[in-house]
Amino acid sequence: MRSEIAWALGVGVVAFLATALVVAGSFPLAIGIGLVVLVLLIAGIRFVPEAERHVVERFHKYHRVLHPGVCWIIPLVDIIRHEISIRERVINVPRQKTLTKDDIQVEVDPTLFFKVLEGDENVRKAAYGVEIREGGQPSTNLDAAMTEFAIASLRSVIGTMTLDDATDHQEKINQEVVKLMNGDKGAGAWGSDVTRHVVKELIPPPEIMDALRKQVTAEKEKKAAITTSEAQRDAAINVADGQKQATIKAAEAEREAQIKRAEGEAKALELIANAIGKPNGDQAVSLRIAQETVTQFGQLAKASTNTVVPMAIGDIGCMVKALLGILPAKKGS
Repeated sequence: MRSEIAWALGVGVVAFLATALVVAGSFPLAIGIGLVVLVLLIAGIRFVPEAERHVVERFHKYHRVLHPGVCWIIPLVDIIRHEISIRERVINVPRQKTLTKDDIQVEVDPTLFFKVLEGDENVRKAAYGVEIREGGQPSTNLDAAMTEFAIASLRSVIGTMTLDDATDHQEKINQEVVKLMNGDKGAGAWGSDVTRHVVKELIPPPEIMDALRKQVTAEKEKKAAITTSEAQRDAAINVADGQKQATIKAAEAEREAQIKRAEGEAKALELIANAIGKPNGDQAVSLRIAQETVTQFGQLAKASTNTVVPMAIGDIGCMVKALLGILPAKKGS
């Protein structure tokens, strides 16, 4: 800044001398000096766009950094050597073939995101911290260096992983590359910060791809077979449970029916016993026994062609008397 003040003072002195020459009558010389001063003033004006920083060298040595807006440099003394953008940059890193930990070659398509940090010192590091000797403009040195650094970091990270880990954990690859590239010994030495790294595609060799496809197909078929067997097992269990519940329900129903029949028979016997004790009860019982005997023999005859009958079947009265002979003993007990 002091040099700019000195330059401004020098311009003022020259203007004063030109004015003195005008007063002395040397108009051509005064006009010439004025034009030279005006040209130098205009030639030193510089416009710096937003999100850019311009690095000024004086006599080919770093001098200062110009910030966005209208700036002025000393013509013929100062030059703008580097124009540094502090926007986030996107670099499509060329596809790379690298080896995994288990010595399988994979093809990787990565993309790198980085930016130059704020601050004059970081801008100076970005401008002078690295240089690519393969040609190109100075402003592209940082991009080329970042590309090479990203390639080396990516190969280093994938080299520590097996093929399965690399294909299943691509986000881990991105995180490890960013971690490896940042720091004072990495992008920080160039005044930059790696914000993101994205593996767009990771392609194993064709024979590995075929094996992976077969493995995926086998896994799908295995899962389908397991699902089918589980469905069949569940269906068999449901059927068995249904049959079990039906058997239990049938047994419970039969038990209830037997209880009801037993209760009915007990009630009938109770009624018969009460009826015997009443007047003419014996005659009523005799009639009922005779009716039941005839009915049962009739059903027996219908059910079979060969029927064995008691000898006294022709004398129903004798059978009834024999049965009634039991009743007085029953009443006596």
